[in-house]
Amino acid sequence: MFQKMRRTTFALALAGWMLFICPAWGQEARKLQKLRIGIPTRSMSSFPQMVALRQGFYQQEGFDLELIVVSSGIPAVQAVIAGDLDFATTGNVATLAALRGMPIRNVMVSSTATDQVLVVRPEIRRVEDLKGKVLGVAGVRSISDVSIRLLLTKSGLVPDVDVTIVSLGGSGIRLASLQGGKIDGTLLSAPHNKAAVKMGFRELFLMKDLRGVPSGGLATSRRKIQSEPDSIGRAISITLRAIQFIKRNKDETLKQHGLR
Repeated sequence: MFQKMRRTTFALALAGWMLFICPAWGQEARKLQKLRIGIPTRSMSSFPQMVALRQGFYQQEGFDLELIVVSSGIPAVQAVIAGDLDFATTGNVATLAALRGMPIRNVMVSSTATDQVLVVRPEIRRVEDLKGKVLGVAGVRSISDVSIRLLLTKSGLVPDVDVTIVSLGGSGIRLASLQGGKIDGTLLSAPHNKAAVKMGFRELFLMKDLRGVPSGGLATSRRKIQSEPDSIGRAISITLRAIQFIKRNKDETLKQHGLR
């Protein structure tokens, strides 16, 4: 009997020791919930999600995250409604879709202004000089499209009349189109805007100075809001945690992700 008690005591001590040296052991053993988030590009607009993934915040909350690059906002919204994506970070497109009666809602917004920069040919020195020019955007009603139209309107230019706007796709494609002479300007985020400057193009306008265009955040379907409120709450909490982490470790975090 004494020997049996010794074995029991040893087993309990071993279990306690394992929990002490590996507190995440139990969490890693459980099955993680698959989570798919659509992002327009790997840039500042999706930065909180990228940082949270790198820091392990999603796994700590029980998620197995997959970031999926979607060329523009409309396909992302459609994928969320269809259930192919759990969330999209295209806040303004989701808002427009919701106003048109589509079953999608923004559950959080990261910023009230986009981080994109209007990059143009070096001979263009003012927004008014864009009259008669061609600007490239990610897609119809994408963040870049809505932002460009708002800037042109506030500058006294009429979109699609004074300035031609063409849908091209992601930042890399738009930068290549600018370099190839197919367009005269486009909105770019880091690191693409910095690459454009090195090529000799001009940063004409910082879109963060143009308020009223929400950037980043999370949009999801009404179905998910009703059926999975706990998952939505955890996803929001992770994003907020990542934003706080970025604020406390700004320079180091930007360098790690190649944005500085």
